Amino acid sequence: MKIPEDEGFVYSSSILTIGLVMFVSIMAITVLIWSFGFGPAYTG
Repeated sequence: MKIPEDEGFVYSSSILTIGLVMFVSIMAITVLIWSFGFGPAYTG
């Protein structure tokens, strides 16, 4: 990409941070949805 090494580190760190924030947000939303009773139903 022909960018300086310092900028590459900043870009990769920010992308990783955004990915982790999105992952944690999705997990929290999943927990909230399951707590309202919309989780999987185990029949057996």
